[in-house]
Parts: sequence; structure tokens; C-alpha cells
Amino acid sequence: MSRRIGLSGSRDVRRLGNYHMISGGMRSDLINSSDLEILSEYNALIRGLAEYYKIGTFWKRQLGRLHHLWWRSLMNTLSRKHKCSVSKTVQRLRNGERHGIWNESHGKRRFMRVFWLNDVSPAPTSTLEDIPPQTSI
Repeated sequence: MSRRIGLSGSRDVRRLGNYHMISGGMRSDLINSSDLEILSEYNALIRGLAEYYKIGTFWKRQLGRLHHLWWRSLMNTLSRKHKCSVSKTVQRLRNGERHGIWNESHGKRRFMRVFWLNDVSPAPTSTLEDIPPQTSI
């Protein structure tokens, strides 16, 4: 039996925008944070949900809508912070095939990637065998 993931009522999802219309809203509480802090906050949110729901059968397909909402909200938040369009924000974050932000700390330069659902490894399948109970007398 396949059950749908009930994400539309989640408090974290409501902060991202309209789940049913897939219109991501910007999060004004993060505008004064650095780009790295904003990306870390968004990555932690979607990674946590993906890790929790990956036990399900079709979790990537069911989280796809949420991931799209998350992406739109992230781009709208960064665009509002830098007072530019979403397309310019996407171009600024693009680094080859991936999107992310370069960060320099302690003399080292690191690239913090934007999270994708492909970054989550699938849940291990159980090898336990279901043994029916012996009810005959």
C-alpha cells in the first residue's frame, strides 16, 4: 500500500510559500543573514525532510514538489537580499553543473553546494524475512 506524504500542513513547509500552487515565498527573517547562513538554513531544512521521508517507496517523486517550492523560496530570499532578479541570482550561484556559494575561511576556499534530492542515498532495504505465525493447533 502506498501512502502519500502529508507535507502541506507542516510548519516548515508553510514558511516556504504556497505548497499547492508551488509559489515559493521569500523568508524575510533571513534577509539580514549572510548568503552562507541562508543556504545552510535551507539545506538543513530540505535534507532533514528528505532523510526522514526516504524510508517511503516513492519518496523522491513525492518530495519533488516540496523541493521545487524550497528552490523557489531560496532563490526569492537571495534575490530580495541582493535586490536583483531570480535569474541573476541563479547565474551568480551556478558553478558548472551545480549551484552553490564559495566561502573562504581559515585561508581555505570551499564550495557549499545547494542540496538536491539526488544527494540523499536511498534507505537500505531490509533483508529480514516475514515469517507467518503458526496458528494451527
